[in-house]
This record gives sequence, structure tokens and C-alpha cells, in this order.
Amino acid sequence: MLHYRFHSVFFFNFTIMSFFENLKARWGITSNWRFIKILLIFSLTGMCAVQIRKLIFPFLGIGAETPTWLYILLWLVLITPAYYFFMVIFSIALGEKEFFFGMMGKTFSRFSGKKKSTDPKNNLNA
Repeated sequence: MLHYRFHSVFFFNFTIMSFFENLKARWGITSNWRFIKILLIFSLTGMCAVQIRKLIFPFLGIGAETPTWLYILLWLVLITPAYYFFMVIFSIALGEKEFFFGMMGKTFSRFSGKKKSTDPKNNLNA
């Protein structure tokens, strides 16, 4: 049994590490410290967006009885811009402005229909 557990733990660690390495390669990151900073920015941004929702939705009277379509609409209109606002703040504060501005530019260009940038700095290989 111990032998089996060792292999499953090894496989799990190998899978997670290869996932991280694939992300680093896809994003063009070579430094582990930079990768950790980027993951930290994503984490802080998500936590702040959830806290903003916890503040705004009860203030607006949004609760369990609110229709799902209205909840989703208000989420898209109110929380998504807050998410990007916090992403900008944290990326500037932690020195990853270029990475996140490139990522946000690529995300917004998907919605606007503009073609991908040919600049290698902004190419995140998505």
C-alpha cells in the first residue's frame, strides 16, 4: 500500500509541476519568482472581486430570491470591471504591469474583434 501511495503522490506532483512548466512556457516566463508573483496577483484580484460582490450585492438588495439572469447581468456589469481594476492595481504594485496589460489587451481584443498583436512582448500564445 505504501508503494502505491508513493507512486500516486509522485504522479500528482509530476502532473502539477508539468502544468506549471507549461503555463510558464505559454506565458513566456522563465523565473519561478515571477511566476509566483503572477499567481499571487491573480489570487489577490479574485479575492478582492469576491469581497466587492459581498459588499455591493446586499446593498443593492440582490439575494437568493433575485432571478438568475439579473444576478449574472449585475455580476458582469459591476464585478467584472472591479476585477480588472484590482488586476491593474496589483500588477502595478508588484511590478508585473507589462505582463497583465498585455494579457488584458489580448482579452479585450477578443471582444472587440481586433487582430492579434504581432509584437512578441504582447504575444501570450493563447
